[in-house]
Amino acid sequence: AFFAPCTMSNAAPEEVNNTAPSTAAEESSVSALRDNIATKGKNAYYYAHSHRADGPAWDGKPEPKLLGRVNSTVSSSGSPGASAAFDMKSNITSYAFLDDGPKVRLYVDLPGIQDACAAGSRSGGEDDEAGAPAKVDLEWSESSMSLLVTNYPKAGEERCLSFGRLHGEIEKGMVKIKKERLVVTLVKKGKKVEPKEDGGDGGEDSNNAADDDESQPKDPEYDEWPTIAAKD
Repeated sequence: AFFAPCTMSNAAPEEVNNTAPSTAAEESSVSALRDNIATKGKNAYYYAHSHRADGPAWDGKPEPKLLGRVNSTVSSSGSPGASAAFDMKSNITSYAFLDDGPKVRLYVDLPGIQDACAAGSRSGGEDDEAGAPAKVDLEWSESSMSLLVTNYPKAGEERCLSFGRLHGEIEKGMVKIKKERLVVTLVKKGKKVEPKEDGGDGGEDSNNAADDDESQPKDPEYDEWPTIAAKD
């Protein structure tokens, strides 16, 4: 038998590059998909694939990466987009509400509040921390109110009921201290009612009492408040 001589070579085998045809085929497929979506819109067969992930490319590192910062607006309720304008610092969550025509009232039950406000005068005054009296303050603007009770139920503690945006505008606020509760009264800002113009022709009807009443200034009108806080 005859065997042909075999020669050995250290040259690296020639690499076959199959990448280009594959990449070209993928690009062609993607282009056809986008063309189909652009032409037929929502009726396109590939519409479900129309969303593109436009986020930043992964840098290959496992650590979390900050993508950016935005300024957020927090409503007076303490959470974005909340519907009730209830201030986050409030810790009084139980109260009664009454719409009484030109006024609205809030009834806040605080057991022993009247005695707590007078406690300092019987226990050594404000310099004695253990006997510091409770103090009630009401701050208000045309569209907000904040009721703050300090040194209650004991020295150094606070209770607060605050609304950053009321249901309507007010022109006055006051608070009364009862034996077991606080009564907050808010006076609504009324709408001015213009008197009717005299449309008489100079006859007898133009001089009657009814026409005179219509020309007189009217009492202001007040909107009804279904709740104390405004809603978005």
